[in-house]
Amino acid sequence: MKIEIISSENKKLEIPTDFTLLTIIEHLETEKGKQYLDYWLDWEELFTQIHLPIWILTQDESTTIQNFLDTYATSLQVGKCTNEDLFDQLGCIRQKFVFGKTYTILDPAIYLFYHNTLVYKSIRTHNKAIGEAYLKGLDIQYKKFVENFRKKLTSKKEFVSIRKR
Repeated sequence: MKIEIISSENKKLEIPTDFTLLTIIEHLETEKGKQYLDYWLDWEELFTQIHLPIWILTQDESTTIQNFLDTYATSLQVGKCTNEDLFDQLGCIRQKFVFGKTYTILDPAIYLFYHNTLVYKSIRTHNKAIGEAYLKGLDIQYKKFVENFRKKLTSKKEFVSIRKR
């Protein structure tokens, strides 16, 4: 999957999907958008520890938010995406009917990509969904370590040396 966005400097960027967490926030500068941003700021350190980059996609310019993130040196990346096909492909566009009018809104979704494959998806953003994405990322990141450790445990020679320690 190829995800292209526009950075705050109006440059075209491509989000890597080898091991990336992508979240959709419709408007960052609204109160609701700031609440979602607070969730990610709370979890940022844990995701940084497992080397899982967090990308925030939005439809608005949000240069104020990017300036805020740059000032406080966070690892969160914010990009603008106007490609409705991408949002449709991700499945986060929803039609909302209010007082007889139809509005198209973006659900605040979470996507975890590994080797260009979507391995986790949540259409809602809240602490439980972010925690589940973190655990999935942790599982992916340390799978090789755990497998190698299990191999050492199953080997009698290694198991004996581990028990002596």
